[in-house]
Amino acid sequence: MVDLCAERSYISEVLVQTLGLKKRKTDVNILGINGISSKSSSSVQLKLKLSVSEEIALEALVVPNIIGSSSISLCNSGEGMQDLKLADPHPHKKCIIGALIGSDVAPKLFLPNTPNKITSEGLLLQPTKLVWLISGTTKTT
Repeated sequence: MVDLCAERSYISEVLVQTLGLKKRKTDVNILGINGISSKSSSSVQLKLKLSVSEEIALEALVVPNIIGSSSISLCNSGEGMQDLKLADPHPHKKCIIGALIGSDVAPKLFLPNTPNKITSEGLLLQPTKLVWLISGTTKTT
């Protein structure tokens, strides 16, 4: 998941364990919506491979979970959605979000001089070095 409003990048404890990543001790307070605070006591170093010759190093704070489960409704989301390479190959199925790329890394993903698209239903489509980002409100199904 990419969240341009998040100041940092995060990874769930479950994903850290699944990937066998080495944690580093840290002590970071995390302030969320409505002043709700949390704490991360560890972080991991990651490399996000963008292509054969390009990668981005990032530090992700380890948290118990990113978000419960999520699914989006892209059915009938309008023209311009056909044949887009999305991060999630099955966006209609509920899934656990294991990592969140925040604004510490996300701007490095955008392609310069590449126009965004807007679907007929008002979704903003932004091309990145990895996949298309989709922003906006969809109808619930």
